[in-house]
Amino acid sequence: MEESRWRWRRPDESGPWTVSGWTAALTAGQLAEDGVTVAVTRPGPWGECPRCGRWAESWYAYLDLPPPWQLGDVGLGCTRAHACSDIPAAPGWLFVAEAVTRLLEAARPVFHAATAEWAAPRLERATWLAGQPPAVRRLANRLWTDNQSLSVADIEAAAGGILADARG
Repeated sequence: MEESRWRWRRPDESGPWTVSGWTAALTAGQLAEDGVTVAVTRPGPWGECPRCGRWAESWYAYLDLPPPWQLGDVGLGCTRAHACSDIPAAPGWLFVAEAVTRLLEAARPVFHAATAEWAAPRLERATWLAGQPPAVRRLANRLWTDNQSLSVADIEAAAGGILADARG
């Protein structure tokens, strides 16, 4: 992973990554089309970088997803590039589904019913979003931002009706 892949900038003061944080736009893939950015922040714990083995203070990488997602970190490393090394060049919603699955697997030793309750709809949503066109993904995320209790079936019905009216 090359540092030049990312065009890092300091976020504005109102954002969540204002302490030792940086953001970069994704340039390709479904998540880029949907306006998702990458954020990195430190300080993380001192430890061995999972990418190169260097002992250093860690950077954490996050996807700045729409509000209903609240996904934890998606990478850790001794540099911003190493923290982002597991993010594909053109990430899609299946990458988000994989991140939710990894979160569930990491929680298994101390599995908690609340974790499963949180993860199940997000896993279903991310998998469904991966197969949708950009207009449906944007509409779905907007609807979920306003009402997180909507199911995928609710979104399909709403999206079908709204997009049919827009075409008609």
